[in-house]
Amino acid sequence: MLPSKKVLIASLACYLLLLGGLPHQNLRFLLPAYALLLLLFFPAWDRMFAYGFYFFKRLTWSILALVLAVQLLAAVKIMAPVLARNRMEVDIAREMQTVLPPNATVYAFDLDIALRSYLQDIHWKNMWIQRYDTFPDGSFVLFNEPLLRPQWEGRNPILNWDDLNQQKQLVLKRELPGGWRMFLMLNDGRMINVEYF
Repeated sequence: MLPSKKVLIASLACYLLLLGGLPHQNLRFLLPAYALLLLLFFPAWDRMFAYGFYFFKRLTWSILALVLAVQLLAAVKIMAPVLARNRMEVDIAREMQTVLPPNATVYAFDLDIALRSYLQDIHWKNMWIQRYDTFPDGSFVLFNEPLLRPQWEGRNPILNWDDLNQQKQLVLKRELPGGWRMFLMLNDGRMINVEYF
């Protein structure tokens, strides 16, 4: 085996070992591994492509058609959740825009990263970056407890959510796609002016 192939195999094994130890997984993390795998198999592909059309024309066309079909199906399968997530983010941003007043403060986790680009006049507070001691009246929270609690129990997003539920009265303002809910924060027993609703 060539030294370059050994280096590629070692690099691929180290990268996959690193991925195996990450606490959160995502299919996009496999893209560099896929590129290394393509480099590893390129010499065989090159020989098949160069000599296959000369010696085994029908077999080569069949292999090319199969490879193309597998690539297209894999691309559709990998892109489907990404596109669905994007549609959900756009729908949520559109619905929130009808409810939120200008310069509102929204506490959120996960979706806030994408929603910052759709709702630029909103002050976003990420519930993962830090623990918050207080939450101002009239602020909003965007959260999906059933989705987030299993993974983030004992960490900032859930700790902030639990503190928020103890400190404030949450008034549900909108049920959003994907199980997300937007609440208005009020002090217990005290109403504030919410003329924009």
